Amino acid sequence: MEETQIIEHLKNGDGFIYKYVYDQYARMVYSVCSRMTSSKEEAEDAVQDVFIRVFDSINSFREDSKLSTWIYQISVNICINKTRRKKVISFLSLDFWEEEKGEKEMAVENITPGDDLEKSELQKIVQDAINTLPAKQKTAVILSRYEELSYKEISKIMGVSLSSVESLLFRAKENLAKKLIRYKEIFQ
Repeated sequence: MEETQIIEHLKNGDGFIYKYVYDQYARMVYSVCSRMTSSKEEAEDAVQDVFIRVFDSINSFREDSKLSTWIYQISVNICINKTRRKKVISFLSLDFWEEEKGEKEMAVENITPGDDLEKSELQKIVQDAINTLPAKQKTAVILSRYEELSYKEISKIMGVSLSSVESLLFRAKENLAKKLIRYKEIFQ
């Protein structure tokens, strides 16, 4: 089915198309959400929120980009909003300082350059470092590295210029290099 037909059916509220759209884009949305949130449950909640927003706001889709780009945009925005809410809730918690301090101490104590870390542990280290980046840098890295989108697509999704995408990725790489320098021997 062509994208214009899909959009037309969505805008007409044709019920059969919802499952089709979900089946087409769920993996892509989950991939973005799982990298931008901190748990499987949060990612699954975000996926549901994304498709609710897609179906509820399809009439505001101006069709000046691909449907997948618009869905990426919604996914990124929902995940950023969820992360912001989570930070506010964590900040308001009385014991957030101890939780953060304990996690950082555990990470430093349990990981040394000589450890024989499995690939999944290395991926977790990198993902944790990515999660500490400012929101726009984090989004740009995820869309570029993990979703393998072009700078042009990232530009549309994030609503920024191509040069801004380049700048965000450059700064993100610098920040990640600083955060991951102590693991350099492990990565080689």
